Amino acid sequence: NPYPVEVRIGCFAHGFHHRCEILKKLEETEGDAVDDSSPLKRRHSLYIVRLHKLTNWEVQYKWRLPNETALTTLSSRYIRFFPGLYSSDQHLLGTFRHHIGVPDELWPSDWKNLA
Repeated sequence: NPYPVEVRIGCFAHGFHHRCEILKKLEETEGDAVDDSSPLKRRHSLYIVRLHKLTNWEVQYKWRLPNETALTTLSSRYIRFFPGLYSSDQHLLGTFRHHIGVPDELWPSDWKNLA
């Protein structure tokens, strides 16, 4: 993995961004594989990636594959970088934190009945 630990890679497949590893960049592009009729269209690179099953996820999540990981080919359009755990500025040492005292009267009453 050539990226620092502060960077996570997510691959969008089956309706969710999964943790993934990029294994190889293919020579052909998405345009070559899907539609080679327009050479002027932007051609997204294709990658072989290993998807990992998500854990501790929301109720609607379903992993429909037989193993905990799966190899697939994805376009660069479906690969995103995300900040790693505890890597945002709010986690820096010496960061100023202060309670924001907002009076209850500012909030609509419908918003306050969450119990």
